[in-house]
Amino acid sequence: MLKQIGCAVFLYIVFICVAVAQAIQFSGAAAPSPPTGLTITAYTDIGTGNKFFQRGISATSRQVPVTGTYTGGTPDGIDRQVLNTGGSVISDWTSCTTGSFGGGSYNVTCLVDQGGKWHLNLRANNAHAVTALQTDEFYVGVGLVIDGQSNANLVYTGASASASADAGTGEFECTAGTFTCSWKIPKDAGVRVLLNSCQTLLGVPCFATGRAYPATNITDLLPNSITGTVSGKYADLVTQMTMAGGDFEFVYWHQGENDALQTPNATEGVQ
Repeated sequence: MLKQIGCAVFLYIVFICVAVAQAIQFSGAAAPSPPTGLTITAYTDIGTGNKFFQRGISATSRQVPVTGTYTGGTPDGIDRQVLNTGGSVISDWTSCTTGSFGGGSYNVTCLVDQGGKWHLNLRANNAHAVTALQTDEFYVGVGLVIDGQSNANLVYTGASASASADAGTGEFECTAGTFTCSWKIPKDAGVRVLLNSCQTLLGVPCFATGRAYPATNITDLLPNSITGTVSGKYADLVTQMTMAGGDFEFVYWHQGENDALQTPNATEGVQ
């Protein structure tokens, strides 16, 4: 009799435990549903669709900045898909690096391999059903800064005027004496030959920005050797480089022959 009572008590305790476990399981908050009304816009500040990004240091890819807005909910993050001009998928959906979200705006970076022309499809990663948004087209490759005195003019004028610019080359060009700048197909024959050769040699898109200053004192093209102060034409070049993205792989420096034997020498100049 005692054994039967013990079994009954045991079964009752098991029933109570199972009931409590079920109550705990079903009393939790329901998983949040995706924001079906979520709408995002996307852009990469590319403008004309010919923008170039310098690949990462010792890398074959680049974190491309992407910003935009959203309404009807908040994205948990942004996913990207990389496509070429023909619409073929180069790299499938993956999450962009978490950035900032708030006030209806987001700012993230998305890893993209060198090459191009690419564009990104973007979506909120908690609302896959929302139509993906397409960015403007861009390239990831190698950047060159052209700078120097009269010899630098040869980069712009020293090649055959019939030279054409290969696809995958570009120039961040500024109107002379101003900072009215934009990404363009290289217009000067020497720049075209330089960038065509760069792309053939390295097998990746190549782009350039820079200026040439004939009959200019070398000191005006360099920071102050004592104070390090940035001014004059050197400051202009730094501003232009910053506007073009700020990252470049090579400097193509030309020091006039009269100054090549002076202090600073050409090696110091390019540094």
